[in-house]
Amino acid sequence: MSEKPLILVVDDSELQGLKVAKDLAATGYPSAYVNNAKEALEYLSENPSIEICIADIHMPEMNGLTFASKIRTELQRPDIKIIILSSHSKAELEEQAEGLDIFSWLVKPLNSAALAKVLDKARA
Repeated sequence: MSEKPLILVVDDSELQGLKVAKDLAATGYPSAYVNNAKEALEYLSENPSIEICIADIHMPEMNGLTFASKIRTELQRPDIKIIILSSHSKAELEEQAEGLDIFSWLVKPLNSAALAKVLDKARA
């Protein structure tokens, strides 16, 4: 497998965002962390090589699903694999996320092994 891509982590909780970044580093993935969706959209427009984005569902100003929608519509990036972090199950949010092409859902607290498995699948 080729060099692991840079992954953008978006979470308003610095503690959670840095935990995800640490888990990514432990599995060999480099990451960039931003603490809100607006900054993340700017980062994505300036870094078109980003292939995977991990975003919290609950953030102030713009939640994870609105953020995903803007990636698809405003940035026109259907190629980015979006992984949503939530304390709720996928079933509870699936209807709201319809049409956003969410690659995967991970339930918090984040399990490092589950994260590694999803990332391997994203790169397959």
